[in-house]
Amino acid sequence: MLAARLWLASGQAWADGRAWWHSERRLRADQPAAGRAGHVADAEIHWPSLPGSPYGGQVWAVEVELTPKPAERTMRIMAGLLSPVRYALVVYLTAPAALPVVTRAAASLRAAEQPRVIIRKLPASAFAPESAS
Repeated sequence: MLAARLWLASGQAWADGRAWWHSERRLRADQPAAGRAGHVADAEIHWPSLPGSPYGGQVWAVEVELTPKPAERTMRIMAGLLSPVRYALVVYLTAPAALPVVTRAAASLRAAEQPRVIIRKLPASAFAPESAS
């Protein structure tokens, strides 16, 4: 997850938009399990409302998929994150093994929801072995 966060935060849009990351751990802490409805995103990206920001005021869900989940489960997670409108976008960062399932699940969504799911391959650096200290 750290590799995904660092990769996203390295972009110019992140710096210009002053985005900030809300981790799954913090999302879970903010809402006790008894009151939690549905899937909790791996993280959220919050875009402050700034003049000229293309994403101002938006909140994006981030899902990092390293291994494929069953297609039905992936579809339920996507649909739950999109409806009711919880997030402006759902960003899936995928390992090669998970890409086909995530792509099929996104294609099964209603046509109006499909543009709100962004799928990106994780960079190779996300899979690099950690160096020994």
